[in-house]
Amino acid sequence: MNINEPKTSIIFQSPRVFVDTTNSFKEVGKFPNYRLEDGVVSQDSKVSSCANTCSILGMYNGKDIYEGHFAPELKRGDFLQKLDYIIKKFQDATGMAEAVVVGGWDYNIGTKEAKDSFELSCDIGNVLDKNDVPTSMFCAKRKPKYTEALAVTKDGFFITHNKKIGTKSDFLPTEPTKEELEEILSNNYEIFEIAPEHNIFFKDK
Repeated sequence: MNINEPKTSIIFQSPRVFVDTTNSFKEVGKFPNYRLEDGVVSQDSKVSSCANTCSILGMYNGKDIYEGHFAPELKRGDFLQKLDYIIKKFQDATGMAEAVVVGGWDYNIGTKEAKDSFELSCDIGNVLDKNDVPTSMFCAKRKPKYTEALAVTKDGFFITHNKKIGTKSDFLPTEPTKEELEEILSNNYEIFEIAPEHNIFFKDK
């Protein structure tokens, strides 16, 4: 394999298939456990759902899996320092780490809620970048009609979108191509970044 080829899969799924995929996974960040202290590290596959204004961070270091679900209204003044410590400790355990971040609202929605939500996603991304963690981000929804769910396993990251009340259409069409998937994500997220080490695609099996 060429060393520059993506190595880690980020798999998008329909909500129905995502539920089947994650049925046996450890749930993290179930309401109201949306603080930095509620993040979990272990070798178990993990899942967290219903990221509205919240951001979900998933990481893998070749041995352990980390997942945390953070609410902007619960972010304290020491958030950056504590998150930096968590990431460094997780990374140092094996000498590597990679991450995916989902959720949050676009700053340009204009409300304080949106600004706080956007700032939280940016803070997480900046700390990961500071520590040179390869990171893909699907954050800052321009039209927050959906919530994200993120699962992390040793085989990759899984993402789905659930419709909020009053939303009629699904976020993704049935079996989108890679090009269609990237276009939809780019159009719907203010923060849309794919790490060179990551390969994103839709797989509903």
